Amino acid sequence: NVGNHDEFDENGEHPLEGVPNYKNLPNPEDIQYNDRGLANSFNSSNSLTSTDSYVKIETILGRYRTKCFLSKNWSLREAALLKLSLILPEVIEKHKKEGSVGSNWWDTFSRSICIILERAIDDKIVQVF
Repeated sequence: NVGNHDEFDENGEHPLEGVPNYKNLPNPEDIQYNDRGLANSFNSSNSLTSTDSYVKIETILGRYRTKCFLSKNWSLREAALLKLSLILPEVIEKHKKEGSVGSNWWDTFSRSICIILERAIDDKIVQVF
């Protein structure tokens, strides 16, 4: 399925646009859930990701890039991190605007980023860095 990507962002762009060779990357695997609400995760020694962590990652990366970030394929994981570095200012602005008055958007945002960083640091494939 190289180049046959199934999800696009709200602007009609590919979710990995801006990442070198993104058109040549395969589609990420679908996330599978078990009966305890844990999602498959292929990029760490811990093969399961809590639904809460998955949702936090998805609020930062979006659905497609989250699937890339949790993929078996190290090039997809790397692409998701590269794209995050490109869109981080936009993500911060979006979270600021969507945060309701009195809510601590920074707390939610920073917890989500910490989950992403923890999983990236735990990645056994050195090339991702």
